[in-house]
Amino acid sequence: MISCGDCGAQIWWAATVAGKLMPVDHRSSATGNVVLTGRQGRAKGRTLPEVKVLTAEDRERLGAELEEMPRYTPHAATCRAAREGSASGSSDEVVEGEAPQVVTDVAAALVGDKAAQALAAASASGLATVKAGTQRAAILQDLLDHPEGLSAHELTLEGTELARRRPGISVNNAGARLGELRAQKLVEILEDPAGMPVTRPAAAGVSVVHVLTAAGRDEARRLAR
Repeated sequence: MISCGDCGAQIWWAATVAGKLMPVDHRSSATGNVVLTGRQGRAKGRTLPEVKVLTAEDRERLGAELEEMPRYTPHAATCRAAREGSASGSSDEVVEGEAPQVVTDVAAALVGDKAAQALAAASASGLATVKAGTQRAAILQDLLDHPEGLSAHELTLEGTELARRRPGISVNNAGARLGELRAQKLVEILEDPAGMPVTRPAAAGVSVVHVLTAAGRDEARRLAR
């Protein structure tokens, strides 16, 4: 978890669809105007969850579908130090790939699939959302079947549940889903006896291995019933 260097509130870092760096309040809000696109974005050389600031046109086109989507607030709008005029402009280090807890459990994420499709169709700027909830559920099943752990690269290979549900899924997308599951405490990075992350060969070097937590095993079994 990271926090604002000025007011101490919990935040996460995102990249907007325009390639701008944005600190975002950690908790979702019914009044928020920022949504995740489901992709990884780039801002100032960092790979971060990509977000879009909703326009009035987006809200009008989405209608009731918007209520099903987790929404967030730019931290600049809520920072106490900024309101009091004491913000220094500093903040904790930008964590590459840091993802928020989008939903309280994987099953709840499935509700957002219809809304995600609607948002993709509604956005004139080319916003592309993916069925992230379904993909997270598939990853939980794959990791349940492979207690030795799997990397993002291995999850994209033929024969996994994730690859069956989303043929051709990229390693970046699989990594984004793993990041979301880490934030939910359902998966964790496998470590060696020295406390270092375990990696395995991948197409572009190495890929970190992930395993289920106890909560993740329970959730995977529940979804499989």
